[in-house]
Amino acid sequence: MNRKDIITKFLKFWAQLAKENPKLVFGTGEYYEMIYGQLKELGVKDTESNRKYDDNHLKNKNDDVGNPMFYKFIKYYWDNPNIKVFCQSDWKYFCQFVTNDEQIISVGNHLKLYVPLDADHLEDGAKMIFDFIANNRICSNSKISSEIRFDDIVIRMVEPEELILLLNFINNNEYIQEGLISPNPFAFNYHGLALACDGLTSYNGIISSLIDLYMGYKQKNNDLENVNADDFYKYVSFLYTSNYIYKSDKSFLNYLTNIDDDLLGNDYFKDILKLVIDVNEDRYNIYDFLGYYKKQCYSDLDMDKTIHLLFYSIDIISERISKNKKVNQNDARKEALMQIYKYLETGNSFFITRAHNLRNKLHNSNFRDNLNYLLISEGKNIFEYVNYLIGDTEATKKLF
Repeated sequence: MNRKDIITKFLKFWAQLAKENPKLVFGTGEYYEMIYGQLKELGVKDTESNRKYDDNHLKNKNDDVGNPMFYKFIKYYWDNPNIKVFCQSDWKYFCQFVTNDEQIISVGNHLKLYVPLDADHLEDGAKMIFDFIANNRICSNSKISSEIRFDDIVIRMVEPEELILLLNFINNNEYIQEGLISPNPFAFNYHGLALACDGLTSYNGIISSLIDLYMGYKQKNNDLENVNADDFYKYVSFLYTSNYIYKSDKSFLNYLTNIDDDLLGNDYFKDILKLVIDVNEDRYNIYDFLGYYKKQCYSDLDMDKTIHLLFYSIDIISERISKNKKVNQNDARKEALMQIYKYLETGNSFFITRAHNLRNKLHNSNFRDNLNYLLISEGKNIFEYVNYLIGDTEATKKLF
């Protein structure tokens, strides 16, 4: 089954449950935890769902660590200065792995990678992953669950470049690939893995909330027969526009309040809802995802600095072109922008003049990466973006 077929089957399970049990009223938050409990096992085979790594690794509730497998992880990484592995006494169903904890704590939003491994591959597969993270000093905050689920390994990261590095490692590791189970179909799926961003909340928790609200909506309209993935995403789009764009409806916001009053003030929910909608698009790709993340974490100061450098570069390069080629200012600026475009595409600093130390300024400020991320997040090429910044399309056409 493809991703949408899996989602439709899952939604129809709840629709059938609602039809067989009319007293179950969805959409209030009462069945949120029940939905979440089933969601995390979506795609997990029946032979895997009740296993705790293997038959010899059952949880021991009298043990401070909580799981012999977790104890092995702690012992294995005990002397490794690049990674901390531990279990909290009040959260014994997860083993935690932390690298560069000061940096990861200082960032409010993270790139979230789910690596769903089966019971036979989880122990050794996890060691391969965290060995790679520790050896490459990748900034991360991760956890492994004591149960097999589609999020049994969750890795939170900060740097997009480090995420790409880790994705390439996992995609080229035959042992890990052999052990992958179905990823979360509601997240962005990438080569058998799942990716999301959720700030300081839970992406899967938001999905559970949306499913609960959707089922409640279908119940009220006596339309449980017409439950499917496409209809679900239409409903989510309605929630997004009505709650956050037109602000004509507060059903989603009120629902969050019913679950936890603190959730209402979380700034990430609007963006998470948009991400849920966007990843459903067939053309959505890894660059779209990274652009989304960069936009969430991009400070106004960084954005202003990049835009300032863009126009500063146009001025410096066009000044040199005008002087050397004896062309008018408009033609010089067109050629300057084309050279910056080529620099963004190739990374070849030859397209940037050394005048006014511009080449070094762009290199030292990470200008190319920042502007590329900015363009991706805005969905524009550099020519369209300059039009957008100036605000006068006709005038800009004449200029560029």
